Amino acid sequence: MNFTVMRTATDFRNFAKACAQMARATEVEANKSVLLSMADKWTDLAENADRIRRLVRDADAVLEGPGADDEKQRIRRRFG
Repeated sequence: MNFTVMRTATDFRNFAKACAQMARATEVEANKSVLLSMADKWTDLAENADRIRRLVRDADAVLEGPGADDEKQRIRRRFG
């Protein structure tokens, strides 16, 4: 069985929103604190996912644009 699922920044933001909603609904301060911390971490993951997506897009543009063959050869020499 394969449980690998690629999540998106939108998924992470939805998880953050759910944690924040649960934090607002709880009256136990310790739970509220943990849930808000979780929401912050999900938000951080969303921001990182967005950064990675932009980097991949930019790399694809370099590898498909003018001089792409030269760049591909340089990468192959460097990373084998």
